[in-house]
Parts: sequence; structure tokens; C-alpha cells
Amino acid sequence: MIDSKSSLERDQLGHTHSVLDKKEYNAVADVVVSCDTKGIIEYWSGYEERCSFPASSVNFEFKSDTDLYELLKTHSYAISIAFSHSGTKFAIYTSDKHVIIFWFKSGKKCRVFDESTATFIEDQQNNRHIPDFEFGRRLAVEKELEKTNTILYTNLTFDESDNFLIVPSMIGIKCA
Repeated sequence: MIDSKSSLERDQLGHTHSVLDKKEYNAVADVVVSCDTKGIIEYWSGYEERCSFPASSVNFEFKSDTDLYELLKTHSYAISIAFSHSGTKFAIYTSDKHVIIFWFKSGKKCRVFDESTATFIEDQQNNRHIPDFEFGRRLAVEKELEKTNTILYTNLTFDESDNFLIVPSMIGIKCA
């Protein structure tokens, strides 16, 4: 990380053994949530508190009291991070195609959605949401996309009301 005021290179916000990959700013709490390529999620206070742990902004002292090790446990990492406008929740789209919604203050999981191709295949076999021919076409496109790095461009966003998380999927845009 570069300190723009002094042009000196600083640390990577505690991600000492792997590359800092994604970060998102919670303007309400003045806290950055970051995730590295090993799946380690960290919280960081703003510049005024020298990028330290934001103890005054959260309800936990130790990460072991949270679900912030979830990505590390599943050997995945963040593709996209998005905060709700109120700053109370954040969502992560993971490299294994899961969407995890966390409560910001507690670091606990609120909800998990499996967006993997296998889940869509199973759901289509059981419920037939779209015609089989159309599903087969979309599945073929999805498999072609999986061969490239297009997953890295997946983006999440909360709507203005903070009631819905908008997620791209192989069957269209989903509201979670």
C-alpha cells in the first residue's frame, strides 16, 4: 500500500503472507474490509486511526468470535465485496461461486447462497425454471466462461433500500 501523502510504501494492511486482493470501504463506519488471495478477511480503521483494528466500530474483539475465517476454511477468496448503503451488512462473492452476506458489526454470516453451476443443474432437474433447450444453451455459455477469468469481473451491489442484493448468475440477474 502506498501512502499518498508521503509517497512511502506502507504495509499491506496485515496481509503479510499473501497478496491483498479486494478491499471495500464502509463510509458509515470509516472502516475498510479487505480480503487477500488466501481468503483472510480483515477490518481496518481509517487513516485517522492509522489503519488499526476498528475496535470502536465493531462488536467483537477476536476474529475467532466471528465467521470471518469462512473463506479460509473453504479455500476460496473474494472476487467482489459490496457494502449496504447503511453500512450494516456486506456481501462477498467468492471464487467458489458462493455469495456470503455478513453483518458488519458482529462479523457473523447473515446468509449464504450457492451460485455454482452444479447447484443450477440440480435445481433445473428438480424445478424446470426455464425450458431445457434454453438451460442447455446457458450452461454451455457458462462452461465456456469458466475456462476464462471472467469470474474476476463479477460484481455485487445492494439496491437503494438495502433490502436486496443484486447478483449476476447464469439464469439472469438475481435479487437475494
